[in-house]
Amino acid sequence: YRVPGELQEMKKRDPIPNYAETLRTRYNYTDADLEEVEKKVAATIEEAVAYAMSSPDPEPDEYLQYVYAK
Repeated sequence: YRVPGELQEMKKRDPIPNYAETLRTRYNYTDADLEEVEKKVAATIEEAVAYAMSSPDPEPDEYLQYVYAK
């Protein structure tokens, strides 16, 4: 359950659009510049997903290896 208007208030504080606006105002990024960044980010994510999907599953005794600090 959310109070009416809460979602709109949260969207105003979304860091990604806010950072894009910072890039526009402080660093003179254009919409084309931001589209280029978005394309690079999407490509990086696609590469990471492809790598993860093609990697073998860990052995059962390795599942919790990096879950807890030693």
